[in-house]
Amino acid sequence: MSRFIVFRGNEPERLRLAIHSQRSLLFGDIPDEELLSDGSTERPVTGTRTRWGLGYYVGGEAHVQRFAAAPAAGFAALRALRCEVALAHGTDVAADDNPTLASPHRYGRLLLAGQSQPGTGSTVMALPTSSVATDVPLLLERSLAIPEFLRKNLRDGGPAETLLHRFCARLHEADPEYLQAPQLPLELALAVLAAVVPPSLAGASQQVAISNGDWLIVARRGPVPLFYRLLSGLTEGETRHESFRGVIATAQPHLSREAALAAGLTELASDQALIITADLSLRTQAL
Repeated sequence: MSRFIVFRGNEPERLRLAIHSQRSLLFGDIPDEELLSDGSTERPVTGTRTRWGLGYYVGGEAHVQRFAAAPAAGFAALRALRCEVALAHGTDVAADDNPTLASPHRYGRLLLAGQSQPGTGSTVMALPTSSVATDVPLLLERSLAIPEFLRKNLRDGGPAETLLHRFCARLHEADPEYLQAPQLPLELALAVLAAVVPPSLAGASQQVAISNGDWLIVARRGPVPLFYRLLSGLTEGETRHESFRGVIATAQPHLSREAALAAGLTELASDQALIITADLSLRTQAL
């Protein structure tokens, strides 16, 4: 089981309420009594253990949290954040798994979360040694090399971390100043993302979210569905927060296409990117 969750809102203090209001979609396989109990990351895990990664921005700076705990702990950790942009990825793992391998990953102001599925009957391609990857779904042949100064920044060389560093490598090839630019142009980021996440082959799928704190891009390659919803206003008890605006996107096995569409979510088509700007305007664009 894996959970891929992306959030953007205009009121950081309402992230808690927004995640709570969407819990049946994001954590629908977990009973409410478990979700709403003390979801501490320090509690002993007696059942399934989930490797969680959370990426978010505070004062324009990118931050990452990683931990391994019960699946419901990711819900509690998301609700504890106060931020406008949050990326979360949870994957069920063995009891002795290392939580430092969790996506999202950070480079400067860039945050990238990603997950992939090889697909039924597909093969897996090992990337060249220079890319320091383990294995990822079979992709079209492209330039995969990562320069030495970026390879030194790799911690585990897993697929999502490698993808972020390939993204940075392509930026550096275009202009070294782009890696230091606080206002990286959105159209440039889209072009680079399309280049480093080429169309998948043999039924493989990828879901990727990348942000610099100003823009947020959510992309899908392959048949595994990814859904999103625009949130307008939130209710807390008898109080209505009409000024709140937000967007939530997710891809996870327990959420079927039928259930998602019935709940009013919109499916992002394969080989499309959802672009969410600082004013919460949305548009989709082909990769």
